[in-house]
Amino acid sequence: MRVAIAPTGTALPVVVADKQGFFKAQGLKVTFQVSNVSISDQLATLGRQFDVAMGTQPALITAAAHRIALANITGGAIDSKANPQTDFVTSAASGIKSYAELEGKNLGALSLTGNIHYAVLNAAKQAGAPLDKANWVVGTVPQLPDTLRAGRADGIEEIEPFASMTVANGGVSLGSPFRSLGDEAFLGIFLASKGWADANEETVLKFNTALSQAADWIKANQADALELMGTYTGASKAVLAKTRIPDYRFQTTAADLASVQGADTETWIELLREFGNFKGRVSPADVLPGWAK
Repeated sequence: MRVAIAPTGTALPVVVADKQGFFKAQGLKVTFQVSNVSISDQLATLGRQFDVAMGTQPALITAAAHRIALANITGGAIDSKANPQTDFVTSAASGIKSYAELEGKNLGALSLTGNIHYAVLNAAKQAGAPLDKANWVVGTVPQLPDTLRAGRADGIEEIEPFASMTVANGGVSLGSPFRSLGDEAFLGIFLASKGWADANEETVLKFNTALSQAADWIKANQADALELMGTYTGASKAVLAKTRIPDYRFQTTAADLASVQGADTETWIELLREFGNFKGRVSPADVLPGWAK
């Protein structure tokens, strides 16, 4: 299996499963590569350069509406009230201290089809500041803090460990945009081409089981896990010392995948209809492996 990961805490279970031998114990040969391209661009590599890539619910649903056959094979990191993993960070010079002040500003996004982005749109609308007229600058996870520092954006959406790093360097935290959706939300999902996922149920579930074992190891070995995070994110020890490792939740059976990710997909379809001019007809069954029932 060839897996593309992002340089973020959400990818940590993949690295741990490789280093601790959980993939090997499942009889899997997995190679991973850290990618710095945007999530939307990464989807084009599935079924070609990679078998599995990290992605988001909005990108998946939008792809399905355009008849690009992809499948959600498991969830991953959780953004929760107790353990937030995302933030919207503004520059001190902008004077912006709440989502209610974002209307009409220059803002940095990780992806205009990403779940963090739609959560930001939802948070701003709930605060009475719809972002219809915002000027968006799209960048990768490591690029956006530099965009903020250079004054090209008044605020940026970010993920750990770069969110904490940006705040530590003088940024102003507005809090996780996912709180506009509830106390917890899947921060991301793992995607594959639907044809590959449909034909590889056993492999997918073994992959998910290895990730779940990695999540247990991370919880029991926080210091070692943070050290591993530094090997692929490039974050310094000082930044990692202040970084919150995510909680993770992976689906290891077909029934669990259908139940958990099916419900999550419904939530995101409704958000896309509200904020994405989305008029496509997509159901959870369209974006899950055929055996996920």
